[in-house]
Amino acid sequence: MDMFSFRRVCSLLVIMLVASAVLVASASAEVDVTNEQMTIVEKEQTVHLSVNEATPWNSKAAATIEEQIDNILANAMVLTRNGLSTYNVQYVRVDTLQTPGDEYSSASGSYRLYKVNEQDPNYDYYILWMKATGLNNEDGLIPSYLREVKPGVSLSRYSDVITDWEPITDTATSSGVTITASLDVSHGGVTAGISETFDLQQGHVGPDELSTSGGGYFKPHWNGNYQGSQGLIGGAEFRVPQGTGYDYDLSLSVTGAGY
Repeated sequence: MDMFSFRRVCSLLVIMLVASAVLVASASAEVDVTNEQMTIVEKEQTVHLSVNEATPWNSKAAATIEEQIDNILANAMVLTRNGLSTYNVQYVRVDTLQTPGDEYSSASGSYRLYKVNEQDPNYDYYILWMKATGLNNEDGLIPSYLREVKPGVSLSRYSDVITDWEPITDTATSSGVTITASLDVSHGGVTAGISETFDLQQGHVGPDELSTSGGGYFKPHWNGNYQGSQGLIGGAEFRVPQGTGYDYDLSLSVTGAGY
């Protein structure tokens, strides 16, 4: 082989090595991009509503939202179930919240306020009964997942205190179970309470955030990784100085995830 041919062969080998390096780099870059595109992203939405005795409310509009929530919380396969049951409480009002919804999830919440028929000369007692459901939002073939639904109440005055709550324990399941949410209280020899059943298809339900100091709060939640609709029922009793009414902030959070 003459010197000219040798140089051509060497040049060709160099070109082939450079091309191979470029191809490897391109393939690596493509894999990195693909992996980045497949990363699951979580997104949380939260809405609030301040409520006191001067806050207007619409029972007719609330009834429509409550019906939608109840349909989700009730499994059609359950032949018998217990609806809302109350004793020794007076219904005061109902408020609702809905998140605007995004590409991953949306949620609705119902908040019923009852006054306990007690005989305490110093305090009035109320029970706020909360129901909330979330839904994963699918866009075509791109999957999304419901990760968390969290209703809540935060007392606005330091003189007001959370005195009881439901749920007090955690429940987790990978298949459908029926749960009875129940809050029973006693003051001055008078017992009162609220109970209601709902169906947990999958995931975990339990207390998430709680403060029993003045101006406290309670926020139960459902969490999991679910394609569909799921939610929970819970409640909180709170105490206020007699004759001062109620003043609190309602919240509803939902977290969804997708690609």
